Amino acid sequence: MNKNKIATVTSIAVAGSLILSLLPTISTNQTFAQAKNPTVLSLRIQIYFDERLFPVSDKVGTSQGKSLPLVVNGQLTCGAILVNGATVKIYIDRSDGHTVVIRNEITNGMGSYTFNDPGLDPGIYTIKADFAGNSECEPSSATRTLTVTVTG
Repeated sequence: MNKNKIATVTSIAVAGSLILSLLPTISTNQTFAQAKNPTVLSLRIQIYFDERLFPVSDKVGTSQGKSLPLVVNGQLTCGAILVNGATVKIYIDRSDGHTVVIRNEITNGMGSYTFNDPGLDPGIYTIKADFAGNSECEPSSATRTLTVTVTG
């Protein structure tokens, strides 16, 4: 009876060794994507008037024949950390579908970007800031609509 127990234990041990020796050679070729951090991209529009900057909501007036100097700026955070050296693409599209500006701006050490536009003529504009994302941060974008009207 002891010989049967030894033979059974030996068989189990050999079978276990074969399984363990096969495990390192089995590959699933799977790669696991690392979760990206959420991003927040802000977009602020300001105008120059009388050599000062003023925030703009969604409508602003300008004199006949004058364009409106404008500053587009904002900030990019990734997982609540300010992002330095990221490319933010700025689009300014007129309501007739004509793209007025496409510009790449690089965020600074404070995660900020700034674009100075020499001026917009009267019309309706969609202003968009877009961050394409990277290996650590999700993509993000922000959009504002601005109506420039003639006053006076």
